[in-house]
Amino acid sequence: MKLDTERIGETGLSVPQVSATIQGFLNPSSVSMVHQETNFSEVSKEEGNVIVGFPRSERQDITTLKALTFTNPNGEKIRLDDIAQVDFGESGREIYTDNRAETVHIYAEI
Repeated sequence: MKLDTERIGETGLSVPQVSATIQGFLNPSSVSMVHQETNFSEVSKEEGNVIVGFPRSERQDITTLKALTFTNPNGEKIRLDDIAQVDFGESGREIYTDNRAETVHIYAEI
């Protein structure tokens, strides 16, 4: 993926906003914990994570990725394929981590 930073600026969006949205699309993340009483007569509780993200099938579809939309300050919808060149290709084999969590780096020419 190659972001067109000039086009991003023309639309009223910012590179950090676009990058964060793409990262959120590609990498679902836990945003909260849910604690729930399972039985009022006992002291047992269930916990679970609230995960925000797209289903894996949609994250693997380049058409869905290209159609990802952003809203600029004027309320206009901007598609990713209007501000970036998106193609499948080979990537490096390294897996980067930050504090033992896998990380993804998104680069753009500025």
